[in-house]
Amino acid sequence: MNLTKNNVEGFQYGWFNSGNHVSGFQLGLVNYAESMKGLQIGIVNIIKSGGQFPVFPIVNWSF
Repeated sequence: MNLTKNNVEGFQYGWFNSGNHVSGFQLGLVNYAESMKGLQIGIVNIIKSGGQFPVFPIVNWSF
């Protein structure tokens, strides 16, 4: 489980990944970002602000 209240640059992987502003890649069962510039792959992917979709299964992105 990765819980980060600050910005994340690079790669996060685990059962649950969370970050404030993520710039990079998240791989896990559940991925959460307040805002993101990058890609999420998992069962549930959430990008609260600025994502292609707010919640989406398998893959979600924001570029």
